[in-house]
Amino acid sequence: GMKDHLAIDLLPRKLNPRRRKYLYLVINSFIAGFALIVLVIGGSRMVWITFKLHQISSALELPVGYVYLVLPLSGGFILFYAVHDMIFNSMPELAQ
Repeated sequence: GMKDHLAIDLLPRKLNPRRRKYLYLVINSFIAGFALIVLVIGGSRMVWITFKLHQISSALELPVGYVYLVLPLSGGFILFYAVHDMIFNSMPELAQ
């Protein structure tokens, strides 16, 4: 959420501010789409299937669905921050 991750910023540094804003919009759209489709939707289906099949973790001796809950949960956080960044990067007056 604080944008402190490792990134290669060679292309954004060469773009003017207007094009840089559109580049970040496209990047965050891809991130949001991935988080929604793969992590939230796919992760939720995986959790549901493992609970439905009553799979039990051999090491923790609890349903595997609880372990897999991290997928939709982290996908929700990633989706939130991607949408938040799209809104506040494209409309900086809302950030004030």
